[in-house]
Amino acid sequence: MAALTQRAPRDVALAAAATLESVEAQLAFVLLLALDVSCSTLALLLLRPPEPLAFSPQSTASVPLAAPIATAPRALMLLLEALTGFTLVASLLELVVLLAAFRSRFFAHAGYALDAGVVVIALVYELLTQSKALRLLGVLRVWRVFRLVNTLIERERQAHDVTRDELEKEQLKVLQLGAEKVAAQESLRREYESRSGLEKLLQGYKDEVETLKEALQIAADGAPNKLEEAAGGAGAEEQREAETTAASIDEFQDANALYMSSFLAAKAVPVVAASASVVFAISPWQTVAAIRQAKSTLQYSFAPFFFYFVSSVIYTLYAAVTANVVMGGTALLGALLGSYYVYVFYTHAGDKTQPARMLLLSLVFVTLLWLAVSHSPTEAQLIIGVPANILSVLTAASPLLQLKTILRLRDASCLPFGMSVMNVVAGGVWMVYGIMLQDALVIIPNLFALTMGTIQVSLILLFPGPGAAKGHGAAHVKRPEPEPALLVARACTKAEHERA
Repeated sequence: MAALTQRAPRDVALAAAATLESVEAQLAFVLLLALDVSCSTLALLLLRPPEPLAFSPQSTASVPLAAPIATAPRALMLLLEALTGFTLVASLLELVVLLAAFRSRFFAHAGYALDAGVVVIALVYELLTQSKALRLLGVLRVWRVFRLVNTLIERERQAHDVTRDELEKEQLKVLQLGAEKVAAQESLRREYESRSGLEKLLQGYKDEVETLKEALQIAADGAPNKLEEAAGGAGAEEQREAETTAASIDEFQDANALYMSSFLAAKAVPVVAASASVVFAISPWQTVAAIRQAKSTLQYSFAPFFFYFVSSVIYTLYAAVTANVVMGGTALLGALLGSYYVYVFYTHAGDKTQPARMLLLSLVFVTLLWLAVSHSPTEAQLIIGVPANILSVLTAASPLLQLKTILRLRDASCLPFGMSVMNVVAGGVWMVYGIMLQDALVIIPNLFALTMGTIQVSLILLFPGPGAAKGHGAAHVKRPEPEPALLVARACTKAEHERA
């Protein structure tokens, strides 16, 4: 209860200070300040100035100044005294209320501290000298005018901000109303279009009903004739349906037979081609055996063995990159047998300079090809397929290096008849498989192999030689040609299809 009793005067002082800080109170105090300075100045002007000092001849002591004498009517002087006294009391009351409300913070405010100093000094001086001269120090309280002006400007700014916010809200409402207007117009337009479409639909229904009525009328008029025609045409219609059904069955059977043929061909051709590749890989064995037995390369060239071996190595590399097991198996078999054929020929060769040079170049070429494929696995088919096909073409054409001698002597007994025939067969099979795969890398080299094999067989038939009476087999035993017929295996650049 005591705390509440002590707090009540504090609250009253704060409320009074808030009232004094209002714009209206500040305006009133500015007017009182102006009135106080004006009245004090007027009072000083109306008072008679003091007489000069008087000196007595007998004494050097001076006589005090006399008080100022009023030269104005007494009523006016009393009015000025009352006004200045009122302004002084009002200033004192204001300072007391502010001091009670703000306490120590009162002196932290420079304006209030200045007001307190001016009022106290003027009051003390007036009490001691009965003069209002120091009341003119009230002009130092002009800071109240600046504060009042600043407060009024801030109030107007706040009012302007409020007005601007209200204007923005009104503009937003206008925009919303505009959007609602546009939406309403769009809805009205859609409603109008929907209504127009409905009217058109109803009109269409009416037209269809009219047309149907006319058709029914026409049908009713011609019904007797139609019944007679229907009775006569029923048999013909059944006959046409039977013929159509029979034709459909025939077409289905033909399509099924074609599908089965294509399926069997797609499965059989790769198997036959791979088998032919294995046969061609083994076919030079008899020629190599003859070289070992004679311990001489005889009349054979190193080129067929060399091209066969290098192409097998390249296709083994391709199979390793593409992870093709079927092609890898046939190519690896060709590489192993080719290395054996090259080793036998090189061992029994009289001049090893050219074979050694060719093997060294092939080693460099295969190494560079491997590096290229390692950096670009996605382009392995193109990088390996083109060189392999070139080597396959050279392998197929190598037996015809003796074409000039065959034509001059009119003797083709040096060409192996069986391997030439197999070259034709394998080239044809792999060319068909390439057409099925639609792969030019398979078609082109095998077409060339088929052509070369056909030329070789034709030469053997045209120029059988003196040993033809004993059969072509004897000629093959005596003078076998190293015909590496793994040509078709080189065209197996699409061996992934064999898995499928």
